[in-house]
Amino acid sequence: MTRASVLVAAVAAGVTVVATPAVGATLQEATDAGVAFLAGRCADQQPLLAALADAIDSGDAAAARTAYVASRPPYEEIEVLATNEVLGELDGRIDARPYAFDGGEDDPDWAGFHRVERDLYRDGNLTAAAASTAALRVAVDELCVALTNNTAGVSPTESLDGQVALSFEVAAKKVSSEEETWSDASLLIYKHNYRGIWGLFAPFKEAGLAPTIAAQADAAYEALVAAYATVDPAGVAAEAVPARPYSAVPVAERAALMNATYEFAAVLRDARDALLAEASPTPAPATSRMTEGVVAPSTVRDEGYADETAAGIAAFAAQCEEQQRVLVPLRSALDAGDMPAARAAYAAGRGPYEQIETLAAAFEEEDTAIDARPDAFEYGELDPDWGGIHAVERALYRDDDASAALTALDGVDAAVASLCTKLENGSSLFSASTTWEGMLALSLEVPAKKISSEEETWSDLSVMIFRENAKGIRSLYTPFAPRLSAPVREAVNASFNAIQKLWGTIDAGNDWETGVDFRAYANVTIAERGAIHTAFMTLHRSLQRGAAEVMPAASPVPSPGASPEASPTATPAPADDGGTCFPGSATVELDSGATVAMADLSIGDRVRTACGEFSPVFLFSHADPSAVAAFVQLTTASGHTLRATASHYLPVGGRLVAAGSVTVGTRLTLAGGHTSPVTAVATVVDTGLYNPHTVDGAQLVVDGVVTSTYTTSVAPGVAAVLLAPLRAAYAVAGWSTGALSGGSPLWRLLPHGRAVVGGREL
Repeated sequence: MTRASVLVAAVAAGVTVVATPAVGATLQEATDAGVAFLAGRCADQQPLLAALADAIDSGDAAAARTAYVASRPPYEEIEVLATNEVLGELDGRIDARPYAFDGGEDDPDWAGFHRVERDLYRDGNLTAAAASTAALRVAVDELCVALTNNTAGVSPTESLDGQVALSFEVAAKKVSSEEETWSDASLLIYKHNYRGIWGLFAPFKEAGLAPTIAAQADAAYEALVAAYATVDPAGVAAEAVPARPYSAVPVAERAALMNATYEFAAVLRDARDALLAEASPTPAPATSRMTEGVVAPSTVRDEGYADETAAGIAAFAAQCEEQQRVLVPLRSALDAGDMPAARAAYAAGRGPYEQIETLAAAFEEEDTAIDARPDAFEYGELDPDWGGIHAVERALYRDDDASAALTALDGVDAAVASLCTKLENGSSLFSASTTWEGMLALSLEVPAKKISSEEETWSDLSVMIFRENAKGIRSLYTPFAPRLSAPVREAVNASFNAIQKLWGTIDAGNDWETGVDFRAYANVTIAERGAIHTAFMTLHRSLQRGAAEVMPAASPVPSPGASPEASPTATPAPADDGGTCFPGSATVELDSGATVAMADLSIGDRVRTACGEFSPVFLFSHADPSAVAAFVQLTTASGHTLRATASHYLPVGGRLVAAGSVTVGTRLTLAGGHTSPVTAVATVVDTGLYNPHTVDGAQLVVDGVVTSTYTTSVAPGVAAVLLAPLRAAYAVAGWSTGALSGGSPLWRLLPHGRAVVGGREL
């Protein structure tokens, strides 16, 4: 048995090992060892899902729930590789939560473990659970193929990035919320996330990692294992399902586990940076977080609903003034060091912004500074840009730190002041379209995301958040009501009334308009949460009917400075004809340092990939110099311009997004590793269709922007399997084929990819 194999076996047993780097070990060998470990876990996953299916078919609901929990561990270890685009696409079918999809639970593409969980625990629907499990088993079978012999082409950068990303996700998001909402089995998730991360990391200690950093990683993992043991005495190494429900874990224990996870994540980040020193990303240039209330150039749209829109904005401007007023008692209590009074003032002062949040998309900078959670930042609470009201909450309820709360409150005050200026003077920022889009988005976010987690983790005030969200949506809706048809108006009003009536039970005794004595969300039962979910989904669906009557009158306007063809919204994708490529004028960088046009690229040329290295082109799945086609043109704030067909995937926030679904504000990854927002989207016509593939399978850098080699023509998981033998043939014998260079008709027979794939949203 090789030393790497010994390490993997030890990790699987939960043993902490201090490794000595072996001479000749490579980063790719370490990567492959970790992937092999996870391929074994995928093989373990398959019979567990078969047992789940059998339990469901038996009609025994209790046995089905037991089998569900028993089936969860393997994938929660494999999840660490969701940074790979092929595995990320499968993650969207295996482990995505509803909020990763535009329609939430109504979205036909939502599938996986969390759908089974909902069916079994919340709805008690064994028939639905059987169908969900069947779809899940298909996706897992594809996953096992992709992991076998690293068919997915996981690179060292993807492996190391996955370790860092998941460890920070556990700390910044999972530990502070309820990962398994309906089953209450979140501890099981964290434990196996830790094991998966460590199983992937351990082989890298033999691939040139400095002994001092390796020792720090060992110590951090040992500390994490110890912290977990205080919550679950059976420990990380135990195969047994934790007996303790996560809802029973108090704030202090959650905080200790979170802090240990952050420390572990920080060491993994250092290890990754050391191992990939030559490919380390260039820091993004410093940018202002807010525009200090400066209103953007006018984009006023006469949609026929100017008065209705203005009335809603005026209501929010008044709420913003109220927000400023209610933050004063909070500051006074903190200045006095009176923490009980500060907590009471915090609870009383949260409402106004949770109403205004309905229009957050129109003032993203202020929203980020006021209300962003740690998981919105790459390094969670360790990110220097994180602040806002949730930092105040953490300082008040978790850390009991008045000084830290005051510091965070300073940032909140500044952001709220900027927001109030925009609401008072910035009517050009808002329209009927943005108003209805905001109502639809928040009415879906509450049931798809907020209700299934703890929105106010440390204060336990989520019941207040949902109430104020509903009131904010209603404030914007009310001016439009007289313009809607009677059936739609009646449906929407009935939905709002149903939510208010439900709150009479959920938060009994606390006045809907002014009450500040909120029920702890931890005490809201699964059945009650299910009722909240149903009420908000009913509201969302009724608002969709209203939007259908209002939105046709809205006419989109180009972004300031954009060309006449540019649109701030996603470009409609053309009919899928297999032409999913870059134009001949697109450029790539060669290992010689030269920049060449796609039309001049040849088999064997070594081009820059996302991992900062150069890999030879072994195949063109399309190479047609004379084709004339429409392309989506994306311009970023950094000055980069990328052209690609609408169905070509781009990596965005851990997911693959078709170019035709990219909108203004979407952040694209640049060659240096940092991101830049899209400032304009246009449709242009250009010549040539080219789609090169590299031996290492990494994402290609085109025109300075990181792109995928996959398209919606063929689902990424299927494409990876089909390309694997061709990639191997070139790597071993230098053999390539031109059979696909004109575009293959075979794509018509294969599963197509969705516009957005991958479920790592977090």
